[in-house]
Amino acid sequence: MNYVLVNHDTIKSNISQLIDFSDKEIMCVVKSNAYGHGLEQIVRTLLSQGINFFSTYYVEEAIRINKISPKANILHLGPVYSSDELVLLSKLDIHVMITSLELLRKVLANVDLYEKPIKIHIKLDTGLSRNGIHYSRFKHIKDEVFEILNHENIDCIGIMSHLMTNALQSKETEAQIQRFEDTCLQFTENEINVRYFHLGNTSYLFHEGDKFSNMVRVGIGIYGLSCGIDYSDFGLTINPALSFKSKIISTKRINKGDKVSYGGKFTSNADIQIAVVAAGYADGIPRSSSKQAYVLVEGQKCKVLGVICMNNFIIDVSNIQNQVKIGTEVVIFSDGANNSPTADDWGVWSNTIGYEVVTKVGNLNKRFE
Repeated sequence: MNYVLVNHDTIKSNISQLIDFSDKEIMCVVKSNAYGHGLEQIVRTLLSQGINFFSTYYVEEAIRINKISPKANILHLGPVYSSDELVLLSKLDIHVMITSLELLRKVLANVDLYEKPIKIHIKLDTGLSRNGIHYSRFKHIKDEVFEILNHENIDCIGIMSHLMTNALQSKETEAQIQRFEDTCLQFTENEINVRYFHLGNTSYLFHEGDKFSNMVRVGIGIYGLSCGIDYSDFGLTINPALSFKSKIISTKRINKGDKVSYGGKFTSNADIQIAVVAAGYADGIPRSSSKQAYVLVEGQKCKVLGVICMNNFIIDVSNIQNQVKIGTEVVIFSDGANNSPTADDWGVWSNTIGYEVVTKVGNLNKRFE
């Protein structure tokens, strides 16, 4: 009844443009089932475009990528709970993100168990206050960190951080960049052989950059959603790759003054034709978008009426010339062409972001490539 369609030609076009635009190596972020787009097929598509560096959050997903391409570089962005996981990640050559001195000590404590040097990226917290070694603490622990990194069975592949905002110009961004540079300089001064320095996401491709970054982690740009920057300003045509569609399951005429859906929050100001769509918040549609949302039926915009329900929502189909039949396709969101709403639109309507919309919808519904 409800299904997600992923356009892999769009994925190819998006990533090829981003590769051509960037002067840095690109790591493709495919966490959480490639933002709901389907991990395995997205990875295969990206591999076909020359990408060979991926990152994801769950160990299981990193292993799945490794099975597709054993020679691919994979960075595990999530937590590591046990020594067994460290040994497994080392065996598979999957890189580990180090978020604390405690985790780095655990890496050292298991060093004799690694069949080959374990590959790690040191995560710095430069202002997001999420994961990572806080920049202000690093100077107090750097001697121990550098001593551990000099072990022959530990290979420090990268130093990384994460920006708190996509804004190209902001005091917060500039402060984070400066903290990142100051800390990276300590690694180079102590002759730690780091290959990659990366703190930016898709929007950072359009920033003037810092002195150290030679890699960028591209996520949402692959899938064609907004990163807070207008891609067209930089000559790029980046389009959404994921569409979400459903079907009409009933129609009826209601009278002026009739109320629609739970709580009677919408009252019809005329006699209108309505239709019920077979999708709801259980399928990932944001309930909070009820007042502003519209969908596409037979190429026409149809407003969502009243509160979105668990498995259904109601739309006004009065403006469609031909009688709408049960089973008629409903485009909930697509690439924005021909008046279709996008996942970013649903993000705005529900006071969230397109990332959340596609991830939920993509992971809750049947997907077609």
